[in-house]
Amino acid sequence: MREGTFTDSYGKDSTNNAVVIIMNKDEFEKYNWQGLTGRPILEQFESSCETFSIHPGIQKEIDPKDIIFY
Repeated sequence: MREGTFTDSYGKDSTNNAVVIIMNKDEFEKYNWQGLTGRPILEQFESSCETFSIHPGIQKEIDPKDIIFY
């Protein structure tokens, strides 16, 4: 999970999960995590994760394909 600060329509800031990636241990161990640095996360994790979600506050501002793993 990666947290971020989001401002709601009333101007109130809150910290929420920006990106959530949940996968089983076997799938987790398949990845060379250092080798993923600098690559888009959507293409890497969307099909292999039990849960892959991006906060709507991010999705309304940018294309999820532009989110890079670091």
